Amino acid sequence: MYLHATGISPDVEKLAPYWEEESRVLAELHAEGVVKSLFRLNDRPVVYLILEADDVEDARKQVGRLPFVRKGLLRFEFEPVEKLI
Repeated sequence: MYLHATGISPDVEKLAPYWEEESRVLAELHAEGVVKSLFRLNDRPVVYLILEADDVEDARKQVGRLPFVRKGLLRFEFEPVEKLI
């Protein structure tokens, strides 16, 4: 199933020490086909992911591999979506 995930970071100043590992894990998730697309808003600390997972819990588990998420620095809300094309 496909999901749209909205991630918000309440304290972006705390992200810096984890950027390298975050980038590595994101690349892994993309290579595994979990993260299909990643977008960032330019004016706010918000990211959007398009994911493919078995269900919402699987998506949470996969996104939970990200250091920002593990450290509580980025929180996601997940919504199942239907692929039209």
